[in-house]
Amino acid sequence: MKVKIGKLSKKTIQYYKINFGFFEPFKVLLDGPFLKKCIDKKINSKAKLEKIFGGKCQLYTTSCIVGELNELGDEFRVLLIEAKRLPKHKCGHTNQVEASQCIKDCLGKE
Repeated sequence: MKVKIGKLSKKTIQYYKINFGFFEPFKVLLDGPFLKKCIDKKINSKAKLEKIFGGKCQLYTTSCIVGELNELGDEFRVLLIEAKRLPKHKCGHTNQVEASQCIKDCLGKE
């Protein structure tokens, strides 16, 4: 089964490289739930994503995502620390918006 998944992801990445101009290093925008799953499962997110994408990856977050994690309180302090360690992608929001809306806005830009 793992061989099929590997082939499928390679084909998909190759499709995006050819048709949409994706290139290495891949810029990956991470949000709170993804970071939480990686920490809970003790997964090295950068290594796993590089294996899936088949190339170098740069992990990013936004100030809106960090702000949302900060508002969640002490229960999510570990997530906040991990999110602060990542470089920030400039989302362009002057006021903080929801993380999902921020990601949609970031993806909509050229």
